[in-house]
Amino acid sequence: MIRYLCYTSPVWLSTEIDGIRIISGRTLDFFQRLPQEIFNIFAILSTSPGAKLFSAYMDYKYENQMAEMLLNELKSSGATNGLEEAVKQCIAAASNENDPSIQKLLLKAALFGRSFLCVNLNNPKISMRPTVTVINDLCTNVIRDLRLINNLQHINISMPLTFKQFELIGTSILIDRLLRRNLHEFATSVTKLLRMPAEEGENRILVQWAVQQ
Repeated sequence: MIRYLCYTSPVWLSTEIDGIRIISGRTLDFFQRLPQEIFNIFAILSTSPGAKLFSAYMDYKYENQMAEMLLNELKSSGATNGLEEAVKQCIAAASNENDPSIQKLLLKAALFGRSFLCVNLNNPKISMRPTVTVINDLCTNVIRDLRLINNLQHINISMPLTFKQFELIGTSILIDRLLRRNLHEFATSVTKLLRMPAEEGENRILVQWAVQQ
């Protein structure tokens, strides 16, 4: 479905790394090309590992026996690390998705696939613990960052960012932007969530807060 926007007042365009912001006197819209990571999962008849894993998770969720068949196909695939690639693709799609409800589904699919990475299907004696550790770290970091990004969109903060924009500006610039809006308390919670060093986070926030008093 194509959505057309009509503005009754002047608008400003601001380019971003992954799209364009359209700013009017009352609204802020963001246009972007559908990220390839999401297309790979949701395209009709997609055969990517991530699409198969997502379908397997949804089948499992609704108690459909197709889930086992899809998982076996991934784990016994001729492609190297088919299941591992599927998990990574679901995580990548979640990080490029702006709808929290779809983010959650994609991450649940990734975690569902991760649980089957512990033992190789063809040889249960082959441990994949190094791979699982990497996947665990990736999941943890993406979930943490998405939690922050979703909170930034709250009406009390009103600082919408995509995952790619957040990666581009980094935590230091994000803290600077929050401080310019006098959001010291929220900025402090961000430093704790991201476990920033005190000199780069809480101490800097306290100094600026004290100067403004």
